[in-house]
Amino acid sequence: MTDKFAPPEVTIRTDPASLICDVIVVVRGQEMVLRCPNYSQALKWARLERKSYNIPEPVAGN
Repeated sequence: MTDKFAPPEVTIRTDPASLICDVIVVVRGQEMVLRCPNYSQALKWARLERKSYNIPEPVAGN
């Protein structure tokens, strides 16, 4: 029996009232949240997670 999962994804969630950002990584139905002190740090973590799980960079400017 094989289970079908959505493709892995990495997103950054920001709160306008705070500098803190969350990097959300979803792989094989499991969600991991990394809390970062600012957006710059969150962006670095998101890129690192994309590389480690072989997730392509999002295409900007559709």
